[in-house]
Amino acid sequence: MIRINLLPRKLKGRAALLRQRLTTFFLVALVAVGIAYLIDASLSREINRQITDVRAKEKEISALKARLNWLEEYKKTKSQYTRKLAVIEQILKGRTGPIRVLDTLATSVPSQMWLEGIKQVNMRMKITGWAADNLIVSRFMSSLQSSPLFTRVELESVSRDEFRVAGQGSRSKAYQLNKFAILATVSYSVRR
Repeated sequence: MIRINLLPRKLKGRAALLRQRLTTFFLVALVAVGIAYLIDASLSREINRQITDVRAKEKEISALKARLNWLEEYKKTKSQYTRKLAVIEQILKGRTGPIRVLDTLATSVPSQMWLEGIKQVNMRMKITGWAADNLIVSRFMSSLQSSPLFTRVELESVSRDEFRVAGQGSRSKAYQLNKFAILATVSYSVRR
């Protein structure tokens, strides 16, 4: 059988060129789709890895928040206990403090001096009494200043006055003594 090609040669070349172009187009399209698929798969893997990392970090943050809450509770509790211990310590100091102050006063009083009164308002104490002379008052103040229980020891007043002592019957004796008033700040927190 004989085949006769009725198409002109020009059309024959165009058809071959068209086939070649279509083949090239489909091959390029196939390669592009393959590359797009590979890029999509790579990006999907990266997104999945990032999502896994985010979930792991969220779990870690949750664990750290729990530890942070525990730490805040610990700080609150520690602060409360510290305040309670300070109150207990203050109570203990207040319990023995007045005894130590009175003991210091009693041992600091020189001979020829008599205490008439002691009055304390807040931490400020006023001591009144009689002394034979100003030198004895000065020694008493120096003794108080050397004690850690007393600070800011100040002489409020000193005056020469008559001190009467009742005698037998209607007899009474009068002595010329110095009447004094001393102010001092008391500190119970000092330990010996």
